[in-house]
Amino acid sequence: MRVSRSGASELSVFAELKRRNVIRMAGLYLVGAWMLVQVAETVLPVFDIPDWVLRAIMLVLALGFVPSLIFAWVFELTPEGIKRDHEVDRSRSVAPQTGQRMNIMIAVLLSIGLAWYVLDKYAISPAHDAVNVASTQKPIEPAAESAPSVNPRSIAVLPFENLSEEQANAYFADGIQDEILTTLARIGDLTVISRTSTRSYDARPDNLPQIASELGVANILEGSVQKSGNRVRVIVQLIHAATDSHLWAETYDRTLDDIFAVQSEVAQRIADSLSATLTRDERATLASSPTRNPAAYEAYLRGLALNAQGFELNLARAAALAYSEAVRLDPDFALAWAELASMAGYLYHNGVDPETFTAEYVKHAADNASRLQPELVESQLAQGIYRYSAERDFAGAESVFEVVLEKAPNNPTALFYTALAERRQGKWDEALAHFERAAERDPKNAGLLVVIGGETLRNLRRWDEAHRYLDRALALAPNSSLAMFYKLVAYQSEGRLDEAARLLDRIPQAGEDPQIALGRSGQFALERRDDAIIAELEPLLRQPDAALNGFGPQLRIHLAEALKRSGHEERARAIFQSLVDRIGPDPAGQVDDSILPIVLARANAGLGNLELARKQAADAIELYRNDAFYRVFANMAMARVQVQMGENTAAIATLAELLEAPAGLSPGNLRFDPIWDPLRSEPAFQALLDEQPIGGKISDDQR
Repeated sequence: MRVSRSGASELSVFAELKRRNVIRMAGLYLVGAWMLVQVAETVLPVFDIPDWVLRAIMLVLALGFVPSLIFAWVFELTPEGIKRDHEVDRSRSVAPQTGQRMNIMIAVLLSIGLAWYVLDKYAISPAHDAVNVASTQKPIEPAAESAPSVNPRSIAVLPFENLSEEQANAYFADGIQDEILTTLARIGDLTVISRTSTRSYDARPDNLPQIASELGVANILEGSVQKSGNRVRVIVQLIHAATDSHLWAETYDRTLDDIFAVQSEVAQRIADSLSATLTRDERATLASSPTRNPAAYEAYLRGLALNAQGFELNLARAAALAYSEAVRLDPDFALAWAELASMAGYLYHNGVDPETFTAEYVKHAADNASRLQPELVESQLAQGIYRYSAERDFAGAESVFEVVLEKAPNNPTALFYTALAERRQGKWDEALAHFERAAERDPKNAGLLVVIGGETLRNLRRWDEAHRYLDRALALAPNSSLAMFYKLVAYQSEGRLDEAARLLDRIPQAGEDPQIALGRSGQFALERRDDAIIAELEPLLRQPDAALNGFGPQLRIHLAEALKRSGHEERARAIFQSLVDRIGPDPAGQVDDSILPIVLARANAGLGNLELARKQAADAIELYRNDAFYRVFANMAMARVQVQMGENTAAIATLAELLEAPAGLSPGNLRFDPIWDPLRSEPAFQALLDEQPIGGKISDDQR
């Protein structure tokens, strides 16, 4: 048998590797490293040693493998010590004896390692788990029965406890919690409950299974934040709610300069613990830091903490100012630009501080976010909100939100704005479905429940369902002026004026809130109490416009019309004229969702400029031709002008259409509003009345 030269060379190299004990060194190193890792995995958690220590040990062992082989090839252990291999006389070499000792060591280490593995798998770990379950499990049978239906990769982030000595740092704990929650929400494979649904819970509750059942999640993240000067300590722990057992806990001691990465590290650890799959874009997003400026980050956290407190307009304005400070301190802070655009869009949408929060302001913020980080979900949301709020491009906004939902299907903000865009296009059923999906991920969000019940189901005339949602909102936020306003309007829409009046009696300081004052003046109009409207609104309207949260024009038109009905012609004309002068000839571009074109038509009608009022009502109808929500208000203004012009047949035809349209004329308004009094003797109007279900009592002069 012949052996080729190359084969002989290969045999020679292999023989040399054996002679120098390189192969045995490889085996001994691998077995020893495996043994060390097994012991470290079991022992390190007992002493709460961070996970990075284990990862560091594994990295060092991996890096040491090749150098150990090189050492075995170059050197030999002799009775005189370590010598280079070429310096040792082959006849006096003890390499064979060393090899035998290494074989014994490998066998011993393997035996110990296997024994440790068996002990850990069948004795230590089961005993540890049994202790955890026995000590934490609570006898809550319903939760155990419903557990299989809960997504195992669902999580709620409870409010973080503020352990700072200065309670003024509470915003920092709130902001860190919100940042971790927002980062988790960017992972499409996780179902994350929104912050507005978790903020009502304590930081360290003792009823986690019940909370998880209420929120529909399998896991709870608890945490605390302690800030002292430039140092921050964040402690988090992930808990499996059904058994109340800890999946992991970690402490992060950082400086403000290095705090930005905490939320990403926590999110990555949670994703790993829950076996969530991350896309390449999601991993890249987690790896990036939003800013390197600690002061900008603190301002951003203040904005998040304010934003988390609800839909109230004064809080939204404060949050926008905090985000504005963040981008002033760091103009490259894309996430802060995105949040600023979203909040400014909401304020522009509601006519708050219109000199500051203009369409150009919203666009500037959204464009900066997109320029800096175009793939960021929040940047894309900001562009959609700009299209929705400033451009009234509802179809375009919907397409942007759909792209966001493809990347983040559980994002409650994207679901919410998708529903808004659909509703403005007249897609009421689709909008309601998206609102309800958002509510599943944000079940304790009183503002969202108000939007579903007060703005959507009420406008669909699904009264019972509307009241159920509004009652849920009031149970969560008993002092919410938004919820009380829509509960009041729902009663008025049905014609249940007695119940509306009883609700108003229970509202503390009703006249000091502009939105409640609007509902209250509407109630007085339906009750034909014009003197009460005047007494309610004249003192309120002495306040600056900024204090009226965008409700000033509507309140003034209510006051002027009440003054005119009660015979105060000159005072009424003064207010009508002031509205015409304030609004100007072209109100369409001033603020989005503006009632101004409609108020302008009503003001000119009050001044007797009926042809001009008719034209302005027609202009408003054209302006809102693609807006199913506001188009009905423009048609309502046209019906009012038609009545004042004596065009009863046309007015009744318009009212008939409005009674069929979602968000249109309500039975209560048709029955009780004095504006329709000139029509009440018309048989066609009586026929409309007879067709409408009504909850209030009807007097002869209202038939």
